[in-house]
This record gives sequence, structure tokens and C-alpha cells, in this order.
Amino acid sequence: MGASTDSELSQRIAVLAAQDEQTRSARAERSLEIDSLRQDFPPETIGLVGGGHESAWFFMEAIGCYLHGFDAAALVCAHASCERELAGRVNHLGANAPRGWERWGLGALLQYAVTEGWYTASSQALLEDVNRKRREFYHFRSEWTAHSIVMRTYQQLPWHGKDGARGDMAQVLRNDALQALRAAFIVRSE
Repeated sequence: MGASTDSELSQRIAVLAAQDEQTRSARAERSLEIDSLRQDFPPETIGLVGGGHESAWFFMEAIGCYLHGFDAAALVCAHASCERELAGRVNHLGANAPRGWERWGLGALLQYAVTEGWYTASSQALLEDVNRKRREFYHFRSEWTAHSIVMRTYQQLPWHGKDGARGDMAQVLRNDALQALRAAFIVRSE
């Protein structure tokens, strides 16, 4: 442990307890959202892992990040889990796997999955949407491009003025993160 004194540690614990008290309600609400999502899938879905230990970590981290309000991290981790799961499925083809698949991202893996008929049309559309949203969020582009979080916020929510824009974008990102979590459950269960 570091060079902190008992007094410093006690003070830090008090600050963290106060912060915890302020965010507990939001975490409880998000926990109920995750529980609701889980009910759409068989109980064993959370333990199904075809994409290696990393996929399981990404999946659990996505859930934890969502619960604590780290929606950008939840989106990225859920996306990574989906990508790992699809890659794991391709890997199981062994010698029959397409050449160069190890360098494919979620988009290319999903295109291959479509040709193999692995997912329903609605699941494919969901995975494509998650992939696009993660790409638009993660890679720098003008905030005025068609699928940026700024533009999607303006399309989805009424204008609350400049002061409300950040909160509105956070709501859109929260929805994106929950959608990505749904995709991470689907990719394991179909």
C-alpha cells in the first residue's frame, strides 16, 4: 500500500461514501435495466463464451461500466465482446475459416456471419447498428456528420438549448450502450 496515513485513508473513505450515496439511485435504476435485458435470454447466456477469456472480460466490463454510468466504455467493451465472439466462431471452423479472418473487425466478421446464416435479420441489423455507432463514436469525424452523436441527438430528442445538449448526448450514449449490451447477449445466444 502507498504512503497514506490512517487519517488520509479515513478522509478518502468518507468522500467515496458520499459520492456513493449520490449515485446509488442511478446505479439501482441501471441494475434493473440490466436485469430486464437478461430476462430476454436464457440464464446460461452470460456464461457462454466462444471468443476466449478476453470476450468474457469485455462482456463483464461492459455490464459493470454500464451499471456505473461509464457509457462510452460500456459501448466499446460490448462491441469488443461481440467482435471476439464472432471471431471465436470463425476460429472454430479451423482449416475451413476464410483466409485473413484474424485481422477482421466486427463489420467484416458480421458480413461473413451473414453469408453463413448465423444470425437472424433483426440480430444482424442490431449488430450492424452497434458497429456503426461505436465506429462513429470512437473514430474522429466532424460532429456534424450524419451518424455522429451530436446529429443523432438532434434527431432523437427535442432541443433543450445549448446548456442541455451535453445531457441529451449523454442520454443518447446511454441508449447506445444498452443497445450494445443487448447485442453482446444476442451474439452469445443465437
